[in-house]
Amino acid sequence: MIGVLTHLRPPMPEKKYDTPLVKKLGIKPGHRLLIVNEPDDFRAKLIGLPDDIIEDFEDNELADVIVWFTIEAADVTFEVVQPTGLATGLVDNKVCAIDSTWTGLRFVFRKK
Repeated sequence: MIGVLTHLRPPMPEKKYDTPLVKKLGIKPGHRLLIVNEPDDFRAKLIGLPDDIIEDFEDNELADVIVWFTIEAADVTFEVVQPTGLATGLVDNKVCAIDSTWTGLRFVFRKK
């Protein structure tokens, strides 16, 4: 009987994401930003991105505040990305929905 009732339930509406991604991700003016594995339409969703974000920096320079790994649930899961970041000395300190498919995992360098 439970299986029959499950089929009668209407589909859940897609969740609306009202908080701007820049705020969710904690992107602030002057941050050196490295984005890995970003979705195709991710940049268009970064409304309000500060003008002085630095994305081109030397290989020997660190992304000083934010390193984001954007995860598509079907390909690269939290369980794969999070231990990889931790193994390199990063700390994960935020997870947020980008849309109904993608999730962003924020890594920062541990403060000394």
